[in-house]
Amino acid sequence: FLVIIGYIDVVLGGENIMIHEMRLNNDPFVLIKNGSKTIEMRLYDDKRRKIKDNDIIVFTNTTTDETIKVKVINLYLYSNFEEL
Repeated sequence: FLVIIGYIDVVLGGENIMIHEMRLNNDPFVLIKNGSKTIEMRLYDDKRRKIKDNDIIVFTNTTTDETIKVKVINLYLYSNFEEL
C-alpha cells in the first residue's frame, strides 16, 4: 500500500517532476480540496510505483469532473493493512 501526503493546489515546475492523474469519488475529493484530508492511500501497483516526492497529482472528481492539483510531499509504503 502507498500513502500519499500532499498539499492542496501547489503547482511547481522543475526537473524530474512528473504529473500523475487520478480519479476520486466526490466525498474524498471535497475533503482534500478543503484541506481536512491530507493523506490518500492507494494500492502500490505499477501505475503508483512511478510516483515520487515532489510530483504533482491531478485529482478529478468522478461526480463533477472538477480537478485539483496536489504536490506529493511524502510517500509511505506498507506491506499490508496490519503494518499500516
